[in-house]
Formats: sequence, structure tokens, C-alpha cells
Amino acid sequence: MNKHFYGKYEITEAQDEGQYVATIKLHQSIKKVVVKSDALTTLAQAGVTPQTVIHNIVKTPTLLKDKVIVSNHNLAGYLD
Repeated sequence: MNKHFYGKYEITEAQDEGQYVATIKLHQSIKKVVVKSDALTTLAQAGVTPQTVIHNIVKTPTLLKDKVIVSNHNLAGYLD
């Protein structure tokens, strides 16, 4: 498990059963982002880390919902 801050957000990251899970905390609000294995494979092939996806979601608050699931189907929407 890895914990760091991105702006005001506390982000805890973990690899779990072929997926990447980030818990994002701001004050009392807790959100979860899950990057599925198919999206992780695509990201690795493109040389992009899952942290980049998480940071893109955090810097665009309208993308940050209670639980966000990123797969190949919607991955493009979370990349610059």
C-alpha cells in the first residue's frame, strides 16, 4: 500500500487481484477508483502509470464520484 498527497487529496493506492485500487480522501469524503486489469494492460503498453489516471480524475472534480471504475471501455475519458 502506498499513500501520498495530490493537492488537498490523500490518496492510498494498492494492487489487488489484477486491478489497481485508489482510495481518495478529502476531509470526510472518501471516494474509490478501481482501474481494471484490461485498462492496466493498455496503460502499460502506452507507458502510462495508473497514478496518471488517478491524478487526472482528481484534478477534474466532476469525474470524481463515489466509486469510479476504469476499464478499456472508458479509459480514454480519463487520459489527457
